Amino acid sequence: MPGGHQVRTVLGLEDPAAPATARPGFDLGELLGLFDGMFNSGQPSPERMAEEVANLQTHVLPVLREIRPTWYEEAQCDILEYPRGTFSDDGKCGGRPAEQPFDDVARADLDRILDAVERSGVPTNELTGARYAPDGTVESVGFLRSGGGIEWNFAYLYSPDERPREWESALGPVTITPIGATGWWFEKSPND
Repeated sequence: MPGGHQVRTVLGLEDPAAPATARPGFDLGELLGLFDGMFNSGQPSPERMAEEVANLQTHVLPVLREIRPTWYEEAQCDILEYPRGTFSDDGKCGGRPAEQPFDDVARADLDRILDAVERSGVPTNELTGARYAPDGTVESVGFLRSGGGIEWNFAYLYSPDERPREWESALGPVTITPIGATGWWFEKSPND
């Protein structure tokens, strides 16, 4: 009850010099902060973007060069698509043709990728649209980045030789912003 400490003090039930005791329940400010994080998540700062793409470049791209995945997703059902085939936890949750359950090699390859991502510290659980040169050099790749709340999708795109393709979602325009002169781009799209 608002003013409860004052009422209990006037009635002689509490020491007026004592601080008001915390009452159990939700702090409305904390609850509003939680909802704000879900609905109005801000994109990372330019400094944070530069740090994260440098970490992807250092830790993840060398592993991609060796394994050459075109798609992976770490979720309730892990999925890996690469030259050896398409693998998933149950052999069908990715919905891809010729998908099969992970064998030991494919699971180890996905684990190497996920370990590299973890070392990078970048909050991502999905790689998309990777293309490679014949020698394995990464020509382009996208990493979905968490943090957009329910309003936005964020992604880091590596495309050192050309600007990524502009596109528009059904919900509105997609912005693609260069991250310095690194060959990395930040994509922000409406979450559909």
